Parts: sequence; C-alpha cells; structure tokens
Amino acid sequence: MFSITDKDGYLEISRRGALFAKYVYRGYPKPFLGPVLTSDGLTFTRADEHNPEHPHQRSVFVGHGEVILEGRPPIDTWNEPKDGGIIQHVRFETIAPERFIALNVWKSRDGVPYVDERREFVFRDLDGAVEVDHKITLYATYGKITLGPTKEAGPFAIRVADELRGDRGGKIENAEGLVGERECWGKVSPWCKYSGTLGGKHVSIKVIDDPSNVDYPTAWHVRDYGLFAANNFYFKGSREIEVGRSLTWKFKIIFSEIG
Repeated sequence: MFSITDKDGYLEISRRGALFAKYVYRGYPKPFLGPVLTSDGLTFTRADEHNPEHPHQRSVFVGHGEVILEGRPPIDTWNEPKDGGIIQHVRFETIAPERFIALNVWKSRDGVPYVDERREFVFRDLDGAVEVDHKITLYATYGKITLGPTKEAGPFAIRVADELRGDRGGKIENAEGLVGERECWGKVSPWCKYSGTLGGKHVSIKVIDDPSNVDYPTAWHVRDYGLFAANNFYFKGSREIEVGRSLTWKFKIIFSEIG
C-alpha cells in the first residue's frame, strides 16, 4: 500500500501509487516530514517551506528551544537562530515499504554534538485516513542533557495548512470536549485534533499521546495561526537525560479525509 524511495535529499513516500508525503533531510536546519497530502493532492500541512511567518515551522517537525549539554551554552533547534543549533541527518537505519528510521545528531553551529536522535515513522492505510506512528528517542551520548521549560518545544509539532487555521475557519478540539485555542491551549489531554475544509472536503489531523510517554497526558501548545504541538516542557517543567541514558516519546497521528 505504501512505498518509500530515497531521492537523495528527501524520501518520497507514496500511498496507492500517489505521493503522500516527503521526508526532507537535507537543505534545511532540521529535517521534517512534509508536505503531507490528501488523496486529491491537497496538503494537510503548510507546504511553503520558506514562509516568512514562523519559517522554522515546517509541516511535521522535531525540535526544542533550550537544549543544554552540561558545560556548554544552550542551543535552540526549534527557532533556528543563526547562533542556535541544527539537527543534522546522519543516515537511515531502515527504509522499508511502510516504515523508515532516521538517525540524526543535534549540534551547535560550530559543530559540537549535543544529542543523538532516532526518529521513526510507520505508515498504515485506513479507510479514508492514514495512521502514522511517530517515535522519537533522544540519547545523551555526549554528556548530561537538560531540555529547558520553554514554550518553543515539542518534542514534535505540526504546522497545519493555512486553510485549517483556527483563525480561518478551522477547529481545535481535545478529548475533554474543549474547543478553540482559548480552551485547549496549555490543557492536558490524551489527544487533540485540528480540522477544517480542504477542497470542499472535511479533513482532520488528530494526534494521540501514548500512555507510555513521560508526563502523560501531554499538555498541548495549539494556536489559531496553525501551530499544533505536544509540549510538556513549558507547562510541566524541564527534563534531564543523564549521560548514557535516553528519553523516548511515541505519538499516533491520524490524517483523515472523513473529518
């Protein structure tokens, strides 16, 4: 049902013979999955990779605004300031028809490695939807790591298409029945959903927090302008990873064309 092809700079992920998404791993300060497409070729996520408004928010991405390696100044892999950090693709551990695993390193701009990362995506074709299992593991390979209590954090986030924005007719809701940015921002919930209309069709992006994740259920950093992030750091505090240890998060993303 899926096929994944390495195009040297990005992976091409096809569903039923048509492009579903790209995973872009070169040419930007950090890799990202996107744009993610409907069966009609419209995009669930913001496709403009050079948008002047929050340009670092590219489709489905991973990053953190305050990453501290013991004895070193913090780096920012979320906002991508010129004196911040980058997430550099190292290699693919696995590329299979419905799954890939990318190995990355988080580095300062002067090349000092801070964190090793293993990023996994698994794609499943459902009736009218695609389910994506997204697993992120950070390894404190180079020393003790502190992930600061910043608003600019995930561990992962999605920038939805402009047509789905809350301030342009889209809808934000969570498992507790709360609706809109004002009710959902900063609230903890097992899942959160962004929905709206693309090409006359009701679509949605739902993110489900995994019960095994630290600080489950997560708090949600969701904004009417289209940011959709699972963020415990700003609302629940920093996290430390002792040298030689790791921290893993798992999420399920459902891109649905039936609302």
